[in-house]
Parts: sequence; structure tokens; C-alpha cells
Amino acid sequence: MNIWHVENKQWTKLRLWRINSNNFRVIESGAYAPILTNANYILMNKKYSSLFKSLDSQVSITAVKINDFATEAMSEEYVELKGLNDISQETVNTIDSSGQKLWKCYENLFISGNLKEEMFRLGSDELTFSPGFSMFAGINANAGKMGL
Repeated sequence: MNIWHVENKQWTKLRLWRINSNNFRVIESGAYAPILTNANYILMNKKYSSLFKSLDSQVSITAVKINDFATEAMSEEYVELKGLNDISQETVNTIDSSGQKLWKCYENLFISGNLKEEMFRLGSDELTFSPGFSMFAGINANAGKMGL
């Protein structure tokens, strides 16, 4: 198994609400981290989007806007990753992780080792990678849903 969970090194309390398919609004202010996730989306800073363009059979990439109506600011620095294949604690050891691949589990991003190397080159100072589900506390095993 060569599958990695990707997270921001610095936690952010930034929370977004989807307005429509390509627009989000800030509902709780915080830092704009490289990865912004919620139960309904995975947003990635455009800095990383070139890594995913060749993986169009695994993911679709859509440019999005983030509006902060309190500060009247708008960011167009993110893309949404859609259509990712699912991965779980039950399947992580049986999935083919060769080449450049990516998956999601409850809107958390998982990537193959080859893709990890490329992402590390672009964001070693802002992203952290943990093997498989080893450090992933997002699953409440009893409920089968995101733990809070």
C-alpha cells in the first residue's frame, strides 16, 4: 500500500457555504489553507491544480470563487475536485496505488505515493502526509460517519 492522507500543516477555522455550483461564501473567518474541505466539497489552491489536469479520468476540476461578504473580499485561487473515487479503511489495502491516483473518504483527500512526491515538491511547507488511515481520526467506526 502506497496511499497517503493529505492535510494542511496548519489547521484553519475557515468555513464555507456553497452558494451555487461555482461560488462559496465565508461563514466563519479563518486562514485560507491549501486544502479546504467540508462534507460537500474538496477545494484545493490553484497552485496544485496542474498536478490533477492529467488525471481527468479520476477527477474533474472546476474553478471556484470564495466570497467574504463581511470584508468584501473575493478569492479565485481555488479549484474544486469532483468525481473522486471513494476509499475506506476496508479498501485501502486492496486498491491499486500504482501511478498517480487520488481518492476521497468523507471529503478527505487521499493520494498515491507518486502523486505525493509531486505535491510535496509544491507544498512541503504547507501540507502534511500520513500513510493510509494511520493518523486519520475522521471516521467514527460505530456510526460510519464523520466523527466530531
